[in-house]
Amino acid sequence: MNQFTKEAEIFGRYLLDGKTPNAKSISLYETAMQIRPITIESEEKILHFILKNPSTIGMVDSAFAFSKKKSAVRRKILFMSAILETQPAYAELFLPQERNWTYTIYILWVGFRAVLKAVAGRFLLLFF
Repeated sequence: MNQFTKEAEIFGRYLLDGKTPNAKSISLYETAMQIRPITIESEEKILHFILKNPSTIGMVDSAFAFSKKKSAVRRKILFMSAILETQPAYAELFLPQERNWTYTIYILWVGFRAVLKAVAGRFLLLFF
């Protein structure tokens, strides 16, 4: 398995809430990285850490969202996000849906978790 395949699977699971992305999405990611490579020189250690410890991707992504918006790792995640959004198999996950009032509570919980992940990720990045 090459690195792009591994990246696609890990980023895809992160974006699809634990579901493994289909082969077409993985193939499109590999092709995108070959056509439009993203240099990760300064973030190479972080990327390898994420690939070995996929559960940390949310923390690193959150930390970069607040501190380093042009991060190479984030750009790779956004590439995978764009690919997944165009796949009919995942359309329902990305389309707006009608929600009831309890969804507001869920959104507050997700926001709280995002802040915690950003703080934890920021702490994690101190070691790189």
